[in-house]
Amino acid sequence: FRLTPRLAAAGRMRRAMPALDLLLAQDSKTAQLTAAGLDGFNRQRQRHQEKAYLEALEQVEAAGPSRPLYVVTSDAWHQGVVGIIASKLADRYCRPAAVIAVDGKGIGRGSVRSFAGVDVCVCLEAAAGLLLSHGGHPSAAGLTVVQENIPALAAHLERSVEAQYGVKGRPRHLVSVDAVVRLDEVVRLDEVDPRLVEELERVQPCGEGNPEPVLLATGVLVEES
Repeated sequence: FRLTPRLAAAGRMRRAMPALDLLLAQDSKTAQLTAAGLDGFNRQRQRHQEKAYLEALEQVEAAGPSRPLYVVTSDAWHQGVVGIIASKLADRYCRPAAVIAVDGKGIGRGSVRSFAGVDVCVCLEAAAGLLLSHGGHPSAAGLTVVQENIPALAAHLERSVEAQYGVKGRPRHLVSVDAVVRLDEVVRLDEVDPRLVEELERVQPCGEGNPEPVLLATGVLVEES
């Protein structure tokens, strides 16, 4: 959480080469100077992100709580922070979210983040006729769209989510994150030992397509966390 956001900030805000320069630095002076520049990019990213996030929240609240998916957009947002904001909105509202930043030429570039198993690539493919380009994986995707098509795109994405995942206003998969937990196995605490840890490490790396194992122990009182 200290290093990765700063490495990522360079590419988000301008260009990614300074991050590579830091990783390839041959001496501490060069590394310190490059790291200071990355820290500046990260502070810039944080300012853009906070302002855009608050404005996105206003749009979501104005849209109302019953939407199966939220689409927010602005010509004042930096394209480098739309993915972060989409993730925050999806987590906060337990709905998929699309965040689109429009440039001076009227071209919107956005990120879509999923929630509760919604395949956002399927949704974008259904709306392909309104898009200049799109791509990604089921949990996160990107899109390019002409600004004038954004309202139609939002309506199309909502219909796609409704058609695939539930009825209007109540998608059956879009539930509170606290309501459903995917479990892989029920275990006793005396089964959680170094051998089990070693076995779980063999399935690494976990991520898209290989989710981290989730184990459940029942009848346990949590005394400290």
